[in-house]
Amino acid sequence: MDMRHVCSPGSGPPKPITSFLFHILLTHIDIMMGRNHTSISVAWGFLISSPLLLFNPIYFIAFIVGIVLGAVFPDIDAANHNPYGQSNKPARKYYDDDLESEGTGGLMILMGVVANPAKHLTGFLVSKFTPYTKEELLRHRALMHSPFGITLALLIIFVPVNLILFLIGFWHPAILVGSFGVWLGAIFHLFEDSCTRTGINFLYPFRETGENRVNCIKGNVCTGKTDNKAGRLFSQIFLYTGVIFLVYYVALRKLPMLAPYDFLDGLGVGGLIFLTSLLSLAGLIIMLALSKTEMFLPREWRNYR
Repeated sequence: MDMRHVCSPGSGPPKPITSFLFHILLTHIDIMMGRNHTSISVAWGFLISSPLLLFNPIYFIAFIVGIVLGAVFPDIDAANHNPYGQSNKPARKYYDDDLESEGTGGLMILMGVVANPAKHLTGFLVSKFTPYTKEELLRHRALMHSPFGITLALLIIFVPVNLILFLIGFWHPAILVGSFGVWLGAIFHLFEDSCTRTGINFLYPFRETGENRVNCIKGNVCTGKTDNKAGRLFSQIFLYTGVIFLVYYVALRKLPMLAPYDFLDGLGVGGLIFLTSLLSLAGLIIMLALSKTEMFLPREWRNYR
């Protein structure tokens, strides 16, 4: 989904101050990175890791930085992503989404240069035990848009990185937290793309995508048409849930009169993260359900389904 304009200033009526500040923040993030999945993924990661903000801010920062990087990672296969000056135009024929916006941001190009060797090694390895060629595996929304491909590529990157840092004495548990954040941010990216009309085949390369991507999980979000609306709504679902959770937790500790309503008593940081993970799962279900409604179809399409 292309969400570069989710936070466009000056559009529509004035927004609540929390929404306004969040939109300003994401505007600067998106301008800096040129990416569109950032707003949802950061809000989603904030919800899950919000207990870390209270108990271990260093881990929280490492996790969110990882989420930001992971949110753009799958698009290293984008059609006009061009880290070495080579075009991949033929990939465009496989998809109905507009790929011109894919892979053009500064962070996306940097990610492509850094991750390009791992991407090609992943494609080479998988081509040896599947019926696909390396070129087929590395086209847009193929191997790098599947949990298997993402996991293998990130293992190729992070196992050596963590091992080297450990051997030279510079390793810290926060690096492992950040590495997990990159993987989770990439998985978030897949679920966000599964809200679009092109969709995602989560079992690729072990299940054929099929003609017209029939084996993909899809929604009605249209890239370049209704993705701004989707990005704003989906990010607010996760962001506001996380904020409400934090306010509730802090209020319980500061206001003794709320003690009868303390449903978190006795929970450590692990228990709280488990709870926020359940809340994020509920948010995911809501996001996927909403993406299948007609609210994200362009008006001119609704009468011709």
